[in-house]
Amino acid sequence: YAIPLQVLVLVGWWFHAVIASDPAGWWNPFAVESVGTCVSQWSFIIVVLLLFNQKIAAKIREFY
Repeated sequence: YAIPLQVLVLVGWWFHAVIASDPAGWWNPFAVESVGTCVSQWSFIIVVLLLFNQKIAAKIREFY
């Protein structure tokens, strides 16, 4: 239980620091260090993994 909580606290702290340092552009997905960049990259990889979930699971089932 501790590690997920620590991850949430750390990411929350980082989001707060980014928003406080750049209130106008914190949501810009093309900025190097912004909340928008993180959210867009995480969203992209989640969508890709969800789309290929069945193929990955089938390959794993074949292996075992």
